[in-house]
Amino acid sequence: MNYADGIILCFSLLALVAFGFSVAAASTQLKELSDTGQRGTDSLTLLVPVRNESLSVLQILKEQLLSLKDNSAFDFRIIDNGSAVPLRFDDVSLDQHILCTAADVPGSKKSALKLGIEHSHTDWIVTTDADTRWTHDWLNIIAQQATKDRSMLVGPVFSEEDGSFCSILSYYESLCLWTIALASCSAGSPILASGANLAFRKSAWLDVGGYASHLSTPSGDDVLLMAEIWRRYPQGIGVLKGRNAYTTTTSESQIADWMAQRKRWISKTAHLNSPFKKIFSLLIMLWLYSPIVLVLLHPAFTMLWIGIEFCWIFNLARWYRINYSLPRFLVFRLVYPIMIPFVFFSMPKTWK
Repeated sequence: MNYADGIILCFSLLALVAFGFSVAAASTQLKELSDTGQRGTDSLTLLVPVRNESLSVLQILKEQLLSLKDNSAFDFRIIDNGSAVPLRFDDVSLDQHILCTAADVPGSKKSALKLGIEHSHTDWIVTTDADTRWTHDWLNIIAQQATKDRSMLVGPVFSEEDGSFCSILSYYESLCLWTIALASCSAGSPILASGANLAFRKSAWLDVGGYASHLSTPSGDDVLLMAEIWRRYPQGIGVLKGRNAYTTTTSESQIADWMAQRKRWISKTAHLNSPFKKIFSLLIMLWLYSPIVLVLLHPAFTMLWIGIEFCWIFNLARWYRINYSLPRFLVFRLVYPIMIPFVFFSMPKTWK
């Protein structure tokens, strides 16, 4: 083995160790909580920003919201964030829950959420997106875990997979991202969160000034807010546990849209301001590219590495009772590392 091969092997082993620790930490968070009937909070408000959504999306959203109307513990607000055609449902009872952002307010998601939070009468706020689907007891699970020692709960969001190229990339990416979120939260230094499955105290949101410090940033209603709350309440952020604690979203259908979404995600990495988070992010990059680099030593090393990863993905997907496929995971694992550099190189230079 020459010097170059030794370096490759050393960094690959370092990435594998980081992967092992991440999986071990993530595994501790996969728990099914017993339903004792007790709740951490007796009421919460669900906020759903809407802007120019298709009729099919609005129909599914209507059905999901109507299922909440008989539960007095759950309030909800639909915020019409400057839709070209003012939002209206064919059910008058839902129209009473619609808020509209002012015409002179910039049409950002944060402005819409801010309006909804200000009109809420509960201390716990739950956010999701209009095209998100949730399980039947999702809000009950949140209410159960919204305890006094928590300021924010981060929940899993899985992309739906229909066999198309973009959906395969998005689906297995969402499983990997949730692994990272589980591991970082378990380590006490959370890195990732999604506004499609996020709960937080209104009082904590007010304590950190809401979205004021990053209101002009196009996105970040999730991770940037999480970073603010973590600095104020370092022990207050927890993972939403339970097999039915996840929500699902649709994948982008075009590769250009897929890349644009990843650009927005990367633009939010300014919150990685602690040494642990920066080191952890570096190890993630080593983890991502190690299988490709290991080909230089022997293809068997690459296949062994990917096999180890799939064992975890298989375990994670089976625990949540969602789909998994080795051939499709191989497509994701071999193509995804190639796609990421194109996302970086196509990003505007003004983004950090």
